[in-house]
Amino acid sequence: MWALPEARGWSRERLAQEACISNTTLARLEGEGAIQPGFFTVGAVAEALDISLDDLFRDAHVAPGLWSAGYEGRDIDSFVASLLDSRIDVVADVRLTPISRKKGFSKTRLGQALAEAGIEYTHLRGLGNPKENRAPFWDGQPSPVINEPAIGPAPRPPAQVDNARPLVRSSV
Repeated sequence: MWALPEARGWSRERLAQEACISNTTLARLEGEGAIQPGFFTVGAVAEALDISLDDLFRDAHVAPGLWSAGYEGRDIDSFVASLLDSRIDVVADVRLTPISRKKGFSKTRLGQALAEAGIEYTHLRGLGNPKENRAPFWDGQPSPVINEPAIGPAPRPPAQVDNARPLVRSSV
């Protein structure tokens, strides 16, 4: 995004002033610090630059990251199509046992479907939820008590728990 105002000889401060946003807000937009920038904020930047939103995002860089993708209510073809649409190039399956009653989502078939689409598949069994720990998640009430040291981020609140969903990574 910075190439557009720079081509006009504008500083970042000038762009922020023209868009009627703070320098901090502009810095977040440029530095990918804004997870979901407001529509009106982005629109103000486009208007200040006198370009369409399409043109503003045409050359936007999408940072690689981790994404959670559930397959409930989908068939394998629509699931893979959504990964392709999102430009996902690696799927890390974090199910302890990558078996599914849903056709096409067991490890072998999922891996084949992803390979056919040019998406890498890897199974990270060590990140799966052990069988003896699954019951609390069935009703959305995992125990807040952790008996073993945890490595990584703190547990998510119950409303956000996604049990047995493959994780995907996007790199554009």
